[in-house]
Amino acid sequence: MIPADWTGFSATRRFRGATYRIAVSKRAGTTGRVTHLLVGGARVEGNLVPLAPAGATVNVEAVVAG
Repeated sequence: MIPADWTGFSATRRFRGATYRIAVSKRAGTTGRVTHLLVGGARVEGNLVPLAPAGATVNVEAVVAG
């Protein structure tokens, strides 16, 4: 769980040769769950980030609400 006073955080993760730049954002005071994911600017269904080919860099945004 992300502390209520945080507005988010970011991390970089390498997986199977691809680099994932992950940003988690939320409104201060909320402690909810991830409501949706944006991968490369496009909303994806569910909570899994599609695998990218080796050498790719993928921008992921997880939005927390509630």
